[in-house]
Amino acid sequence: MPRTSEELAQEIEVCTTSVSLAEDEREALRRAAAIIRIRRARESINARLFEVQTSTDENIENDYVSVDEVADMFGISVQGVYKWIKLGKIEVDEFETPGGKKNQIPRAQFNVPKYQKQIETVRRTKEALSKVKPVEKNEDLYPVSDEDADMEELDVK
Repeated sequence: MPRTSEELAQEIEVCTTSVSLAEDEREALRRAAAIIRIRRARESINARLFEVQTSTDENIENDYVSVDEVADMFGISVQGVYKWIKLGKIEVDEFETPGGKKNQIPRAQFNVPKYQKQIETVRRTKEALSKVKPVEKNEDLYPVSDEDADMEELDVK
């Protein structure tokens, strides 16, 4: 059964008390035990940092929406969203990143009734449009029935 790093460090510490070892050998074992403990602490810190970073990223994703998402919510183009931002109709939070400034659109501002009504209307329109059968390319929009076959073709000039 594999030993944990702490068990290994403790076993090395016990070996340092051995009378048969020279002082420099004992010191080398103490250093090895310390290195094992340091590596274990570093792994623990890195794991915790990853958890914090992941939860922060999830919070940012939940608190903000992209320009594409706003365009989809309101049924407008991406350029329309940027126009709304420029006109001040949509609030944005500006963040400094290594590549420059990044704008994030807070999700909470769309939870007010004036936006909810429009978002709901767009959602219902999309739902209704999804139920409509699209016309296929080869399908004739004005099919001719057998009854119409006897009609003369008009010569339009």
